[in-house]
Amino acid sequence: MTKLILISALLFSFNSWAADDDLPTNGLFVSYHPNGQVRLTGKVTDRKKSGLWQYYYDSGQLQQKEKYRNGKPISTWKSFDNEGKLIAEYWYGNGIKDDKSRKESVIHRIGTIKVKPNKQ
Repeated sequence: MTKLILISALLFSFNSWAADDDLPTNGLFVSYHPNGQVRLTGKVTDRKKSGLWQYYYDSGQLQQKEKYRNGKPISTWKSFDNEGKLIAEYWYGNGIKDDKSRKESVIHRIGTIKVKPNKQ
């Protein structure tokens, strides 16, 4: 449970890395760690996040993959540990985490947590 809370906190902190007010009007957005490694990449349309956004550890390893449409989260988001192992997946529909129509279950695996909607 502690890992799930930590992962959720990290996901919410990722969104603060590029607030819509700080985004360019249109185009690609790239931010860097102090050591020069890419911190995040994403596409901006009408000053809103669009398409695939990727966040990276300061080592250059992929940390998070998110998808947006008109600034709202969509599709499957994935989180990875600093070794590249998948540690969590989240599903979004029209900007809302998909847990209203389907309950979520947490599946514990060897060293990973996967959040997945139950099939009805």
